[in-house]
Amino acid sequence: WLAETYYVRSDFTNAAVTYADGYKKYPTGPKAPDNLLKLGLSLANLGEGDQACKAFAEINKKFPNARAEIRDRAAAERKQRGCK
Repeated sequence: WLAETYYVRSDFTNAAVTYADGYKKYPTGPKAPDNLLKLGLSLANLGEGDQACKAFAEINKKFPNARAEIRDRAAAERKQRGCK
């Protein structure tokens, strides 16, 4: 939840770092797809489009069975940002 507090306060640098840390510590945990999605959103807000696209793509690659809303949001963000 710490990362989320940073994100809602538009502190995208700390949000990205904290989401990335959470993903690194628990790469297969139940919150891993959420962490990747929010990591991507944080990176996008920091102007790091290529890195954001990588985070969004990783969701489909590693978590094809993630909740539909996470997969759909990642797909929408990839499309909106022109990810390859």
